[in-house]
Amino acid sequence: MSGEHKEFEGYVQSLCQEGKTNEAATSVIEQYGPALLSFLESMSRGSAQAGEDVFQVVCCKIWERLPSFEWGQGSLRAWVFVVARHTFINHHRSHQRKREERLVDRLNVIPVQLSRTVTHEWVKTEVKSKLWDSIKTLPPDDRTLLMLRLQQEMRWTEIARILHNGEDELEPIEQKRAAAKARKRFERLKATLRQQMKADAGA
Repeated sequence: MSGEHKEFEGYVQSLCQEGKTNEAATSVIEQYGPALLSFLESMSRGSAQAGEDVFQVVCCKIWERLPSFEWGQGSLRAWVFVVARHTFINHHRSHQRKREERLVDRLNVIPVQLSRTVTHEWVKTEVKSKLWDSIKTLPPDDRTLLMLRLQQEMRWTEIARILHNGEDELEPIEQKRAAAKARKRFERLKATLRQQMKADAGA
């Protein structure tokens, strides 16, 4: 974890310990919101509206679950991406969507307004490129892996945690193995993207 992320996590943890959970959640969404929104749009194959819809729910879940976050059991940044990925995967299931709508209604005022503010800021600053356009054509797990490594510059152990589909946390040995597999998969994907971009350039 970089010094910047470590310092921010310490700040959020101190707010939570002081009982200032609303302020803590606001800080988390402001800090990681643009990256989460970009991540969700990529998961949605470039659909800004679909990404924004899920992002609103993610903000509410962060708001609701942050007080129970287990400090020292993994980075806060990885946790918010775990929440985002699981929310995205479940979003199109009708029963899950109804639960999410109730959640948004219950926590409506501040997190939703904040999510919209982050959305507007992200739209103004996000730069599209041929690389990201190519990434959006890939299967969901491949897009996730590339986004987390290239755009978010996450460590392999964090990526392994986010890509893990089980309910329980990975054991240290399992996490190490999953991180090694993710790294190998990343190298293969990177080579494939290079070839695709060369082919497109020569077309």
